[in-house]
Amino acid sequence: MKGLEVFPRLRFRAPMTLVLILATVGMVFAFSGTAAAVPGPGAAPAPLCATPTSPTPGPCSTDWYTEDVKVTWEYDASGTPDPSTPDCLGRTQSTDTTAETFTCTVNWPASGDGEPPPPSPSSSASVTIKVDKTPPTVTEALARPPDYNGWYNHAVDFTFNGTDGAGSGVASCDPVTYSGPEGEGVHVTGTCTDVVGHVGTGSFPLNYDDTLPTLTNVTADDGDSEVTLTWVASTDTRTIDIVRSASGEPDKSIDDVASGAAAGGPGAYTDTTVSNGTHYTYTVIAHDRANN
Repeated sequence: MKGLEVFPRLRFRAPMTLVLILATVGMVFAFSGTAAAVPGPGAAPAPLCATPTSPTPGPCSTDWYTEDVKVTWEYDASGTPDPSTPDCLGRTQSTDTTAETFTCTVNWPASGDGEPPPPSPSSSASVTIKVDKTPPTVTEALARPPDYNGWYNHAVDFTFNGTDGAGSGVASCDPVTYSGPEGEGVHVTGTCTDVVGHVGTGSFPLNYDDTLPTLTNVTADDGDSEVTLTWVASTDTRTIDIVRSASGEPDKSIDDVASGAAAGGPGAYTDTTVSNGTHYTYTVIAHDRANN
């Protein structure tokens, strides 16, 4: 038809990519795309992986996955999955694993004639997947022994150990210096990080008290061959000891003049082993449950 001309042009720009431009009266249609790399007849099946965050199947990674992975297979339509390898139908790995292998075998139509018929050729491929969805477990806290009777009475350094089950392995555990809050059965918390970045935590009990008990209103009243001491101890006091000093004699320790919960609050002690005319110095000492 005169006045109407069609100029088809086929232009190849890159391997597996084509651009087709058709020109007609006053209009141009164009599209471009990348041809799917489907294995040809007889070629080994190609594994494809998809995850919830990347649902479009693509090449499987040799690195760690941190979520469920579904493995499917791509092969030429003329092939038939071998019943001995159900992985060909697709399978999801939803638990941690350091090496889960998926295998697909595809059977191809036999070629040639003969009696008996020639065996059908087949091709096979495998892929190994690593999955770590789980944070490591902090298994133990290591520190110096308690300072007194199961109690720590000053800052204590903890290091931690962890395990990662079937995951990527523990990369590091962070040390902690504990210096409060105080209490019986308080907890120190440690963390361990695995290779893929999951962080696990663990909490471990300890008894901690680094506060000194207090004594107020300490008095000494002398009498005939006796001295009476009085004081008021803070409620966290658990024992009261007294040390007596005098010129010309060794110090005398008077231990546990009060003990237990009764040691807290007002207290008194009368020393009847003194001599009139001798100068004595008394030191009243309060200890708490952590021996502060």
